[in-house]
Amino acid sequence: ACIARFDPSEIIVAVSMADDDTPMRVVRDFGVAVMPVARDANEASAARRLEDYFGLATLDGFGRLSRAELSAAALVVLYIERTQI
Repeated sequence: ACIARFDPSEIIVAVSMADDDTPMRVVRDFGVAVMPVARDANEASAARRLEDYFGLATLDGFGRLSRAELSAAALVVLYIERTQI
């Protein structure tokens, strides 16, 4: 429902979610491409991916990121690195 307002052409999901039929059924109902991406194993590796991508020593300038926000941002960066050569 909320996703439909954005009218996405592709949805990025964590590999762990791609194996779960219930949420994937909802995602597939939108008729868009689904791209499963392995997420970083922990907060430290997710933070490191973002720091490396943006050339930062720390993420302090972004403010306090929740675990979910950090994981989602790192997932998007990983997707960009793999698909936008």
